[in-house]
Amino acid sequence: MKTSNFVAALVACLGLPCAEAWAQWGYNGYGYGAPYYSSTIGEGAQRGFADVVRSSGMAALAGGQAAVAGQQAYAQAIVNDRNAVQDYIDTSRMLAEYQASLRDKPTTPEQAYRWAHRDAPRMLNTYEYDPISGQISWPLVLQDPAYVSYREMSQDFFRNRVQSPQKLKFDDFQQMHELTENWLGALRSNIVKYKPNDYIRARKFLESLAAEISKT
Repeated sequence: MKTSNFVAALVACLGLPCAEAWAQWGYNGYGYGAPYYSSTIGEGAQRGFADVVRSSGMAALAGGQAAVAGQQAYAQAIVNDRNAVQDYIDTSRMLAEYQASLRDKPTTPEQAYRWAHRDAPRMLNTYEYDPISGQISWPLVLQDPAYVSYREMSQDFFRNRVQSPQKLKFDDFQQMHELTENWLGALRSNIVKYKPNDYIRARKFLESLAAEISKT
């Protein structure tokens, strides 16, 4: 028993310098080749603690930068949405102002005259109607034998208006207006007989003839 206690005490005495040397010089035990090892156990603990603190700080820094970047992106998105809404409002306001300017713009006498007469038929020219003799030159389509009675009554009216205007009465004008309306109806019923351009020319001629009847 005494021998065993002596051996244990000897090993403990020999182990203390070895442990200190191990901590100071590293695992190779020769004092070189491992410059990153701590010189003492206490320094090693301090270095380890410092590494933990540094790692925690770097992680916190990275997390903070990510949070800042996220906030900046969110703020920019808000700015973009606000700009889009403002652009829409500005565009709508400009359109409303333009439409209002068109509505509020007063109509000029020239525009009023043009709008009032844009759909009015033209008067017969001197090649179509001779105001001296009252003779009418009929378009080809209106020379159709189906319209002979219309032509004769129209020709008599205009000849009398030139030669004896005092003999014409209100009923005569009314009768001529009815005649031209009926003639237009007959022309429309025969539209398939004529070429499109010829039909349009004949229709416009009758519209001008009706306007000529009302001319004083």
